[in-house]
Amino acid sequence: MEFPENEFFDAVPLSEALPVLAASNRARKVLEGALRDGELDDAIKMMQSKTLTDDLGGKIHDILVDEIRNECEIAWSAVVKHPEDEDYDCPISVCEYEGVYFVHQ
Repeated sequence: MEFPENEFFDAVPLSEALPVLAASNRARKVLEGALRDGELDDAIKMMQSKTLTDDLGGKIHDILVDEIRNECEIAWSAVVKHPEDEDYDCPISVCEYEGVYFVHQ
């Protein structure tokens, strides 16, 4: 089964952040609460290998994406002016979740 790797242009795929998330007590706790008994060890192994496969991989992907989107914190934000259209302002934020950073517009 294939999972969408990155939704944003030039974004690092989630697979690259999996080892960081596997080492996070917070992310592990979220997975532990959402997965069935016995699945957590397999989930951590998948994350450490940067590979999400089968139904369990799909669950891990969905849980982590929801957790990151819903629980991230804004590390920095600003309004960027368009270089050719001074009436156009673009708010931009750098968000962080357990050592994983991403840009949100």
